Amino acid sequence: MNIYECLNKITKYIDEHLEENISYERLARFLGVNTYTLIRTFYVLTDIPLKEYIRRRRLSDAALDLYNEQVTVKEVALKYQYKNESTFIKEFEKFHGIKPKKVTPDTRINIYPRLRFNEEEKVSIKLHYEIVDMKELTFYGICIEAMEKNIFMFSPTFSKQIEKQYGTIPYGMISYNEKKEDIDKYYCLFEEEIPHFEKIKIPASKWLRIRISSQEVEKIKEVRNEFYKEILFLAYYQLRDLPELIHFHDEVTDYLIAID
Repeated sequence: MNIYECLNKITKYIDEHLEENISYERLARFLGVNTYTLIRTFYVLTDIPLKEYIRRRRLSDAALDLYNEQVTVKEVALKYQYKNESTFIKEFEKFHGIKPKKVTPDTRINIYPRLRFNEEEKVSIKLHYEIVDMKELTFYGICIEAMEKNIFMFSPTFSKQIEKQYGTIPYGMISYNEKKEDIDKYYCLFEEEIPHFEKIKIPASKWLRIRISSQEVEKIKEVRNEFYKEILFLAYYQLRDLPELIHFHDEVTDYLIAID
């Protein structure tokens, strides 16, 4: 079984349980990982946060219910796990561009289909990596916020602005927001203290280190995505809830991700 077969099992399970409370712990078992690893992997490989994917599938099916059946808005809201009707109405209108009470047989609704993956796509380990133990690290950093899928788009411009004022940046860091799965922070980190910069302590951990013979952002992004497709699943690593580190040195890049 490869990661795409597992992702198909996840999206199939979600579709079969849209009317229930969907447990992330249950979904994580399809990958054999913890929930944090599930959330990160799903987003990197699909370009949509897991929470948002479930929301879109529910709103899509909710519109079909209103279109095909004699049901009230409140009944549909409760069916798809909304705690109150007003929240459902607001999200429905934002997604479909129309209030749920206005849905008629002539209404154009926004159908978001179940994600399906090509299970024939070959996945094999091509990346070279090593596992290293690192003591607690202390950095001083400044950050920008961006959607996860755009984080590498904005980081080069941001880094150049910081370099002009503070010199060569030895580390980058991607920090994830668990409450807003689609928003991340990219930090420029320095080992020496800089006034007004945030002090950041990274606890001692075991890290998986991939050395990249480039400091180009597109190459780093490519290797990062390959990690989630190859090493994480095939080697059965569990991610720790720690930021990813990017160490720039000697014209190479070390991509570091904390593991249990």
